[in-house]
Amino acid sequence: IDTLYGKGIQQRSINNINPINYYKNEEHYICPQFSFHALSRARFELISIINKTKPECWINSDTDCIKTTDSNITNIIEQRNKEIIEENKIAGFDSDCGTWKFEGIYPRFLQLCNKVYCYEENNKINCTFAGCLETAWREYFRNKTIDESFEILSKDKIVIPGGVKQIKENNDKTKEYVLSDYIIKKEAHT
Repeated sequence: IDTLYGKGIQQRSINNINPINYYKNEEHYICPQFSFHALSRARFELISIINKTKPECWINSDTDCIKTTDSNITNIIEQRNKEIIEENKIAGFDSDCGTWKFEGIYPRFLQLCNKVYCYEENNKINCTFAGCLETAWREYFRNKTIDESFEILSKDKIVIPGGVKQIKENNDKTKEYVLSDYIIKKEAHT
């Protein structure tokens, strides 16, 4: 599903679609309408899964994978994956296309904004900060307990020193890498 979505939507501007040649272009992109359908179906499936979980649980999902704080969700996902595989067979496909990859159950999970989240794993903090150097966030949380880490993460603004690697062009046209701060500002809906 990620491939269908990414190839059809994310890597191509919808405004630049030639409806006559979109199957034949040199970039081999898939019909965007099919990608929209795949994404819509993935969201429908996710909402169906969420409706079967505890109201107090957290679920983080990409188009094809799930992380959660609810231990009961593994059974829900396994059951739905079996149903999807059976539906694929009925349709003539021997494939697991459309199934969900279960990535784990975590005692604590915090979504800060799009593609920026942290979770507790084996009594340590683990983060996905899109665009941030892993070495920088690991250093930032290195001497902090899991409780201190989640306390920091509950703030409206977090600054991780040296988290972004950028290319700077000098006056003599030479280039160098410079580090700048990675700043997380929580979105209003999180």
